[in-house]
Amino acid sequence: MNLTLSRVLIVDDEIQLLELIEGILEDLPIDITTARSGEEGIEIIKSSKEFAVTISNFYMGGGMHGKEFLKFVGSYSPNTIRILMTGGLDHDSLLKNQEKGKFDSFVIKPIILNNFVNQVEKSINEYNTK
Repeated sequence: MNLTLSRVLIVDDEIQLLELIEGILEDLPIDITTARSGEEGIEIIKSSKEFAVTISNFYMGGGMHGKEFLKFVGSYSPNTIRILMTGGLDHDSLLKNQEKGKFDSFVIKPIILNNFVNQVEKSINEYNTK
């Protein structure tokens, strides 16, 4: 797998989850950037080079939801692979939103570590083949 120099943006309002995800992905040869809100994530995207993958929590307190953030990412950076994380949506709703193109894939919390790493690797490879 060619993961070298791939950039990944992770957006979540829970700092502990951001740190956990960074730790899970630290062995991959990727550049990880984090944001604490959808609004912060948008500013980062607007001010930097394209990310291969953007991972966003669905529910973020006090601001933009992950689905809105990923919709922005899709319009601003259409090659970026978008992953939605959630513990609160049912599987059918997730599939319907994925089919509508609001995100490319999803992760249901609690995160299963090996599956999550594999999904990120797969998403980076998908980005690299575009």
